[in-house]
Amino acid sequence: MIGDVGRNSSGWLKKALLSGMIAATFFVSFMANAANFTPSMPENLDYVDIYLHTVDIKDQIYNNFGHTAIRVKDRLSGQDLVYNWGIFDFGEPLSFGLKFYRGILIYKLGIYPYRVARRQYQFERRTVWQDQLNFSKEQKKTFLERLIWHAQPENRDYKYQYFFDNCSTRPRDYIDEALGGRLAERFRDELTDKTFRDYVHAGYKYNPEVLVSLDILMNSDIDRPATAWEAMFHPLDLRRFLQEAVVDGEPLLINSEVVYPFERLAEPDFDGHSLFAIFGGLGVLLVVVFGVLSQRPQAKPWMGTSAFRLLGLWSIPFFLYSGLLGILMPLTWVVSDHTDLHHNVNMLIFLPLDLIFFVMGWIWLIKGRSMSLSDRGQRLLQRYLQLHIILIAAYVISWTLGYLKQDVQQVALFVLPVYLGFYSLILSMVALRGQAPSNVRRHD
Repeated sequence: MIGDVGRNSSGWLKKALLSGMIAATFFVSFMANAANFTPSMPENLDYVDIYLHTVDIKDQIYNNFGHTAIRVKDRLSGQDLVYNWGIFDFGEPLSFGLKFYRGILIYKLGIYPYRVARRQYQFERRTVWQDQLNFSKEQKKTFLERLIWHAQPENRDYKYQYFFDNCSTRPRDYIDEALGGRLAERFRDELTDKTFRDYVHAGYKYNPEVLVSLDILMNSDIDRPATAWEAMFHPLDLRRFLQEAVVDGEPLLINSEVVYPFERLAEPDFDGHSLFAIFGGLGVLLVVVFGVLSQRPQAKPWMGTSAFRLLGLWSIPFFLYSGLLGILMPLTWVVSDHTDLHHNVNMLIFLPLDLIFFVMGWIWLIKGRSMSLSDRGQRLLQRYLQLHIILIAAYVISWTLGYLKQDVQQVALFVLPVYLGFYSLILSMVALRGQAPSNVRRHD
């Protein structure tokens, strides 16, 4: 769904440029092959072998979940093709991102020679497993008819959906069609022990910023257990369940082999939520330490200004993040077709007005003291901070008592304590009427 660098900057730059040129050259060739070829039914299906290709996960956003493709090899004609439902146009990244956000992203089927696929597999250094589909002659015919239909120019495009219509569900559906619906009958009602949110957590563990953001943005729709049929949206689970499938007393997958073996990624030491808590907690701790030190009789003036500057340094990224989330969540509900980004209990916690503290953070960082506010302004800010603290408390209590349908465990345990700490610090400073510590002379 995608080497070591030199010790000096020039070596790193040369390798990066070379890799980029190789990737760009391959991509042009790849797309040309994928877009221009339309297959036909082989003359003799006895000489046709159909394989499932499963590509391992990697640490980039676009390959965190692995990949599925179909290989069709005609031993009589020598034709050897790979069918790939993961082709998309990234020529305009901004347009691509907006379409993905709105839920109207169009993917297409790409068809290209197996030798091209092998080069891509080697370039990406991802393990590839190949399993032959143990089809009868009639099942091969049904399956290939569907592939040929999908390969027609007017049928190649489809509306991509990450859970329910992707590079893995298309082969699953066509395999099921060839088997007369017996695959769906076997797996449709079998519940797994994983929710869709579990898949999100596992998939993005190598991208902590994406993991935390999606955990906040995605609602209770993804908190139900996936059936085995639905779990086949994940390429590795598709292969796992197909390995369990038995048709007419015979295993569905046979002649399994590893096309390319590469070392799997090491598990990260910390997940995104833990990193968020560690980094945010460090900021709160440093501000508290310098704030306490600044109140001591023998304190130096720089201690007080350091407390404010540290608060500003941490407030800038954290409140920019929460303010943007506060804007994004209701906006997504209105403009996006992704229903699992609509109704969301986290809208009670991440509010657009949090951007106020992003602005204030710059003042704290630059001036080393709080901004001057009128009495009315201070009261309003105090009320807003108190509201935030009350909402967080109600949120955590509701989660603890099991009143929230949405799975917010990671957010409640790792994200909200950081914001609670920042809100409490800011409230204490506002309560001091915006003054710097007593030993710091104020300059307006």
